[in-house]
Amino acid sequence: MMLREYQLTNFKAFGGPETMPIRPITLIYGPNSSGKSSVLQSLLLLKQTLQEAENPETLLVAKGNLVNLGSYREFIHRHDVSAPFSFKVVLDIDILKTITSFGKPLSENLLENNLLGLQFAFDYDQNRANIVLSNVQLFIGEEPSPAAIYKPQKRDIIENENPFSSFRQAMQLSIGEDKFKQDIYTPQDSDIEREEVESFLKLDFINYKHSVWQAWWEKYSSLLPRETEKELLRLFEALKLHEGCKGWRKKTWTNLLTEKSRDLKKELEIYLKINEDPLFQKNIEIKLNQIESLRRLGSYFDNYSFEKVQEDLSNLTQFTGLSYRNFFPVQCLNIDKKESSNSEVWKLSEVYKGCWIPESSLLTMLASSGFRSFLNSVVYIGPLREYPERFYILSDNLTKQVGKSGKMLPDILFKDRNILKLLNEQLTRFGLGYELKISPLTVEDYANTDFFALRLIDKYTGVNVSLADVGFGISQVLPIIVQSMLSRESTLLIEQPEIHIHPRLQAELGSLLAECTKPPFRNQFIIETHSEHLMLRLQKLIRKGELKPDDVSVIYVDRGSDGSKCLHLRLDEEGDFIDEWPDGFFEEDFNEIFG
Repeated sequence: MMLREYQLTNFKAFGGPETMPIRPITLIYGPNSSGKSSVLQSLLLLKQTLQEAENPETLLVAKGNLVNLGSYREFIHRHDVSAPFSFKVVLDIDILKTITSFGKPLSENLLENNLLGLQFAFDYDQNRANIVLSNVQLFIGEEPSPAAIYKPQKRDIIENENPFSSFRQAMQLSIGEDKFKQDIYTPQDSDIEREEVESFLKLDFINYKHSVWQAWWEKYSSLLPRETEKELLRLFEALKLHEGCKGWRKKTWTNLLTEKSRDLKKELEIYLKINEDPLFQKNIEIKLNQIESLRRLGSYFDNYSFEKVQEDLSNLTQFTGLSYRNFFPVQCLNIDKKESSNSEVWKLSEVYKGCWIPESSLLTMLASSGFRSFLNSVVYIGPLREYPERFYILSDNLTKQVGKSGKMLPDILFKDRNILKLLNEQLTRFGLGYELKISPLTVEDYANTDFFALRLIDKYTGVNVSLADVGFGISQVLPIIVQSMLSRESTLLIEQPEIHIHPRLQAELGSLLAECTKPPFRNQFIIETHSEHLMLRLQKLIRKGELKPDDVSVIYVDRGSDGSKCLHLRLDEEGDFIDEWPDGFFEEDFNEIFG
């Protein structure tokens, strides 16, 4: 799961909307106080909302363990609480892998790529002093316009079910006779459950001008009559088991439909005569109407048009919604089904399902699930790492993260000797001349405790020294090296990795990042930095063919009168910049020498 694009509107220094292409390695440059750190802070805001919000109605957790943004007034652009805050994420999601039953025809025939995006917009209710969600937009592929828009709506009780299960439920002939109950599809307990919610996301708009719909119509419009026949045959096949429907033989579709409709009506009328219960009679009348609607459905798709598709789907999807926790869509909902179950439009849902309709709720849920997976994979390393100590006490924590200050680094190295081995290999590549070893304390006072030390062995002299007695830069780079190799398919947010690090080590860090974007690591890096040497190494790797230009995204953030702007600086096949750097950046050496 990889983030491919990120957009911010009205967040701290950004007025926006400001869009940033995200690649396996994304470097964010810019002057001090330009808003570089705000990009990472906004992602941390979203991550801590997902992981720390105790109340599902809390939309954003501004104060958390990862970042403290104060309040909406503090992080909204220019502290203008009347301004809306929004962000957009575009993710590269393997649709075929994620939803095998739905993904293959959709990804192979309708979507040009696996890009799914979500945009969340928020407002501030000044009367109630709280944040409100205003809308959620679904994006498919690279088109800039949304494919669908959801808006929050209040409701007391709704029915919660899987997408497109309504058709079979609407056709269930549950009239009190066991054989009818057995012959017709009965939904499983997992298909539907009642849930009390205060609000949900209701589908408000479908963009039928989106290319995915045009592709669908070209691919599947001719299959609609066949899918209709298939579904109606399935229903009659289920009904044929009861007495009076034995022995029928497959004839032409028109004759079969007419004959079965007539036979079923006769049998149901017999049941009506022998049972005078008013409720039973009402149910029978409903089922008779359903059979008639089935007969009409047989010719429904004759001379069908794309305009009719839009009309039918608008009717069908008006009952579609999503429940959400915080701001994340979490489950598909079917709204007001009781009032709509007799509508013929519900009988179209299984037909459309057979034609792999690009159903917006399912795609929104897929995008939301991918977004949550992405946030869970985010690992943050801050600009100031822990100062090395002479000894450590082993904790009971089982973690795969060094922590934002690198605090858990000693524990990880003590418990994972394979990572220790990989770390020492990197120290050799960096040319540091040291090997790191874990030394349990064996002095009598500490013999039965969990005390240990991190020691460095000088490869030239063999001298054993404490990590606290060597240059501070080594302790600052260790958490970055370890986390880069410890993570798998994760996104690492790193602030100023170059702090206290020699220029040569900054360049070597670029090689490490490039290595860890590839198997078996497959990590993604979003780095706020001022390091020219890191950039030069990545340019060299592109020139040597070890990286592609599209593997690296360079974003320059600069302040303007209407807020900070993001400038994407492109690279060519030789690693050279296609776009010029803004004046004054990386020119200090030249100015000092020749100025």
